Amino acid sequence: MAPRISYQVQVVSTDPDLNADPTRRLPTAAQARYINARDQHCVHPGCRATRTEHDHTHAHAGGGPTLTKNLALRCPKHHGIKHLPGWKATQDPDGTLTLTTPSGRAYRTRPPDADGIDSPTERIAQPEPRAPVPEEPPPF
Repeated sequence: MAPRISYQVQVVSTDPDLNADPTRRLPTAAQARYINARDQHCVHPGCRATRTEHDHTHAHAGGGPTLTKNLALRCPKHHGIKHLPGWKATQDPDGTLTLTTPSGRAYRTRPPDADGIDSPTERIAQPEPRAPVPEEPPPF
């Protein structure tokens, strides 16, 4: 008797936001599957952690919608860092993330290609050099 082979197929919607409520706090199951398939790991530059959370790039508490263009996978460490003073994150509809550090350096990451190959992280900006502070002449 030949062994039975079974396959599991996971369907990822091409428009998981179609029937989604953007005011909802947590992503729908379709949105979660889409984000998991798109990002595959933490989107923070250089991080490849797979233990991640669905995070709003623009915070839900600040009016950020629960839509795939505002959701990304972040590990707990980088999810917390994103909320620290001076950090800024923006996200394009395709999942490309731009993260600006408190020092003004900006990094862009893109979701992996369909074959799972990550695009390199780009450093897209650095802080302007500070003008030297003029020295006061000595008081004598």
